[in-house]
Amino acid sequence: MTTSGRAALGAADFSLRQLQYFVTTAEEGSVTAAAELLYVSPTAVSLSLTQLEKLLGTELLIRRRAHGAALTPLGESLLPHARAVLAAASRLVDEVGVGGELRGSVAVGCFPSMGPTMLPTIIHTFLVDHPAVRVRFNEDHSDRLETDAQTGRIDLLLSYDIGLSDDLEKTALGQLRVGVLLPAGHWAADPLVDVDLARLAREPYVALQSQTSDAHFTRIWRTTGITPPEVRYSSENFETVRSMVGRGLGWSITMQRPRSPLSHEGLAVVTRDLPDGIVDPVDVVVAWRASATLSRPARALRDMIVRDGSRYVS
Repeated sequence: MTTSGRAALGAADFSLRQLQYFVTTAEEGSVTAAAELLYVSPTAVSLSLTQLEKLLGTELLIRRRAHGAALTPLGESLLPHARAVLAAASRLVDEVGVGGELRGSVAVGCFPSMGPTMLPTIIHTFLVDHPAVRVRFNEDHSDRLETDAQTGRIDLLLSYDIGLSDDLEKTALGQLRVGVLLPAGHWAADPLVDVDLARLAREPYVALQSQTSDAHFTRIWRTTGITPPEVRYSSENFETVRSMVGRGLGWSITMQRPRSPLSHEGLAVVTRDLPDGIVDPVDVVVAWRASATLSRPARALRDMIVRDGSRYVS
């Protein structure tokens, strides 16, 4: 074997554990956080990362005490490949275990305003049948979750079908009507009064801030031909939006109908549907990367969500 051949073989002589420590440290942002998640010592993680970098002959992470860990440019480019290797190894173990108890892990991404009504029920129902599977979830906005799906950080994505990439496979779980969120006592909160969107548009608006929400907001006003309202306040947190509305600081468009009519401050908020034909309902979907080969746990979770879709969309 030539010297270059031996060097190439040595460079590939790393372990799955080292890759797992690298991926987890990159995702958690520090060696300490990765160690806590993996139930090992920070020293073990740090030593493993150092060995991996020596084998590859390059620095993957800049590690500074009290400042966490940041990916180098090369570490950033290698991270998706490391995830892919770990996913392939997980699938190998999964397939060997066909017929036995389902094990492994599955990662789910969810649009934040959908999380409280969907994630707890989905995870609980799945774990009743598959208690040995570890389910991880991340609540974020759809544009960032799409990136996570494309790079293998998550297996499945729960989102509104607004602006999703064609690179994702998706199945509709149900539809949600578009409504308006109002403070109690507002003229449009009266069930005997029709919701006049043009009149509402002349009042201050509280926006749920995300690329998906912005696209939906723009689509509504373009479709109806109504001049958009002034966005007085905005937040990435759906419950903050509800609390702002509860204080009478504006109104908002919503597709969620929380069971509690109270904001976190205990103030009453009212959700009214828009009249039929004003704005089309929006599909709620489960999606995954079209080119991905899902693991057995991910397939099982996807199939359960699709089968019981209407149960989770309300």
